[in-house]
Amino acid sequence: MRVTPKKVAVLFAFASCMLLASAAPKAAVPTVDQILDKYLTALGGRAALLKITSRVASGTIEVPAAGATGTFQLWAKAPNKMASVIHLEGLGDVKQGCDGKIAWELYPQSDVRELSGQEFSTMLRSATFYAPIHIRELYGKLTLKGTIPVDGKDAWLIESEPGDGSFVQMYFDAQSGLLVRRDLESTGLEGHATTESFYSDFREVDGIKLPFIMKQVGAKNPYTITFQEYKDNVPLDDALFARPTK
Repeated sequence: MRVTPKKVAVLFAFASCMLLASAAPKAAVPTVDQILDKYLTALGGRAALLKITSRVASGTIEVPAAGATGTFQLWAKAPNKMASVIHLEGLGDVKQGCDGKIAWELYPQSDVRELSGQEFSTMLRSATFYAPIHIRELYGKLTLKGTIPVDGKDAWLIESEPGDGSFVQMYFDAQSGLLVRRDLESTGLEGHATTESFYSDFREVDGIKLPFIMKQVGAKNPYTITFQEYKDNVPLDDALFARPTK
């Protein structure tokens, strides 16, 4: 084969590109601890989180499958109390709560149902006020599985086995560090199911980054909650979280 100056130039350019590619440093893969630490910092930091002891949130909810819209209210109090009310026009109220020891739910025209097993442990994790600080304790074994795109952006996927038979996947935005998606695989009243929750439109409230849009898919009735207001350090009576008598 005749070697021409043009061929030599092409080969040289190709070899140069290969050398540059091999010399370029690869992006370091963070550890689980580094991802969780970045998440805590992205939220506002441990000190800022601990300054908040209670929270009240309100917004609107859309349930496309049911053709329903309504309002959403949430009350939360440290260390592990939470209650919520979803009011759907023409359908009534769906209420849930946890006082740290008992978790319950109440649907229209039904009796109060006390949660147990995976349903209770899942609710208790959700009610843990300082959950971002205690992810390691709450979720047990944590395994980094690489990056997965969430809404067009890379996110670090951490898988968790909390020890109650459920399986949790948490997705942390690779740039911002914020938790942008959480998948829960568990068994409840309606059998085995996987729900996917997406968090977006983060804004700072009292020094903490909070999502103003939460979308849940994969459930029987997917929904979107759009938060309109968060209020922190509001005095809340413990009776608000107690299991209703009827």
